[in-house]
Amino acid sequence: MTLAGKVALVLGASRSMGRLFAEDLAARGARVAVHYNSAGSAADAQQVVAGIVAAGGQARAWQADLTDLAELVGLFDTVQRAFGGVDIVVNTAGRIAKMPIAEMDEAEYDALAAINSKAAFFVLREAARRLRDNGRVVSVSTSLTAATTGLYAAYAGGKAALEAYTRALAKEVGHRGITVNAICPGPLDTPFFHANAGPEAVTWAKAQAPLNRLGEPADLVGIVRLLTGPDGQWINGQSILVNGAMVAR
Repeated sequence: MTLAGKVALVLGASRSMGRLFAEDLAARGARVAVHYNSAGSAADAQQVVAGIVAAGGQARAWQADLTDLAELVGLFDTVQRAFGGVDIVVNTAGRIAKMPIAEMDEAEYDALAAINSKAAFFVLREAARRLRDNGRVVSVSTSLTAATTGLYAAYAGGKAALEAYTRALAKEVGHRGITVNAICPGPLDTPFFHANAGPEAVTWAKAQAPLNRLGEPADLVGIVRLLTGPDGQWINGQSILVNGAMVAR
């Protein structure tokens, strides 16, 4: 129960990696705010809350469109009022598109930037304003920021901006004992990846890792556990690749 007394806000916590992070934070004693994006995810978010409560933890779910700044700020307001403060923010929210630069239109670019870059920036802003001393911030980026590959330029570019924001904020709030890091997964065996990857792309992605498989959301829990706990206090301002050696830097 290393996080007893702490409050954690997990953005995009209704399924996949966000759900696992929320459950693990709760298992370590944190009270968890389970964020979900749209009404279609409400039932999944309530299942996450119910599972945490059944296991003896504390959690509540709230909806917010993170691309709407008023809703994003309102979410932080609500969590602070409900739980009395915020100590940990884990942001898993993102949007992906696979297409050549020559084929991308302005609307699709703006949709990617709205969540991967702009919303990520303002999540960090609110964390900087609200986290109690010795807090923790972890954002999910992508290993594509370390790879030389086509077709994902707008997605990887938005996440590269997130990593730059991460390094800057680590310097700005580090004197308060707050750490700010990003994890950079490779391809994960989730609907998020498969929606943009056909069978050939899946086979190629598996072959890039020595274990010849895609990552699993569970592969990321340990690094988030380290970064959000007391043993992670000397890891700060980093973008940590978690991809089974698919790519390194």
